[in-house]
Amino acid sequence: MNKGTLRIESSNGSHEVQISFPDEEWALLQKYSQYVHELRHTNAYREPLNVSTNIRITPEQGLTYDVSMPDWEKVIVILHRLRPFLLENESTYFNRIRSILGRRVDDKNIKSLLKYNKDIFLGKHMRGMMIIKIDDVILNSEEFLTKWLNAFEYHRDDEKRRFIEQIHEAFPMDITKSIFVSLIIDKIKAIDNVCGIIDLILGNIKEFVVK
Repeated sequence: MNKGTLRIESSNGSHEVQISFPDEEWALLQKYSQYVHELRHTNAYREPLNVSTNIRITPEQGLTYDVSMPDWEKVIVILHRLRPFLLENESTYFNRIRSILGRRVDDKNIKSLLKYNKDIFLGKHMRGMMIIKIDDVILNSEEFLTKWLNAFEYHRDDEKRRFIEQIHEAFPMDITKSIFVSLIIDKIKAIDNVCGIIDLILGNIKEFVVK
């Protein structure tokens, strides 16, 4: 077993939490931290992803929009570095690592922080502000983003590609891309926050600020 220590700062003061991890889980935490730091060292990460989308619907012009996004090559680099955290079959898949921490860390503040970041990762915060829907398909959802990644970026699934293309017959692809980049930005935030907890446990840092 491997042991780590978390110093928790709260309104009630500070206290330390001792956590034990089996060797296999400890190795996964180290690997997760390594992959996050590799992501942080890319130029694409260092230059913030900025997205702006303005949609207007009028009787005269129908749907018009303005979209401002980073260069798509930059997004592709980010997506490549995010594979270990976004794909469910990866050992460092975000929700797998978050679940390990949730099982091992017996502290309500950390559990609350893990739940908060799970919601960010799954796009619940964005959907709390607005839901973008075409027929019965929610565009700003984990399900639709996963289909898009498997259709165009991580895989070339023909069935998923046809499904996405049907959506784009009724809704501009530029807007859906801006939605996806916004979801990816939220995922990076959650991935970073969980890495902060892990780096504290591993002793790599003494403190971190939640994003």
